[in-house]
Amino acid sequence: MIVWYLVRALDPKLLVAVGWEPVLGSFVARVEGVPTGALVDPDRPTVAWFGSHSGELPTVQHLQEAIGDYALLGSELRAALEADRIGRAGQAASESTLGTLQLVASAPSPVPRTSGCPIPRPAGRCSSWP
Repeated sequence: MIVWYLVRALDPKLLVAVGWEPVLGSFVARVEGVPTGALVDPDRPTVAWFGSHSGELPTVQHLQEAIGDYALLGSELRAALEADRIGRAGQAASESTLGTLQLVASAPSPVPRTSGCPIPRPAGRCSSWP
């Protein structure tokens, strides 16, 4: 099961979520609203994915390096991500174990899908998986 955490983005126009994907053996990140310089579809912001290949981002530090232009991972989030990687396989994180972290969603593994809503959006909007 993948647990998604919302991360405060360096640019408030972006939506950044991170998690550990046990099937891939990789941390994953999703950055929505990445500027591309081209207006493709104003109703569907551009999404950048990180860690979508097997073993691509094996450590929290690799994840931070991948998303460093978009967000910084605090120590509490780093600890939660590491706990997900080593100890919470198959069980959802409870609110008491998350502390002040904002849990975005839990989804069964594996990540790849062609439709659905991996990250709830404000006002009930949903972004599709690529």
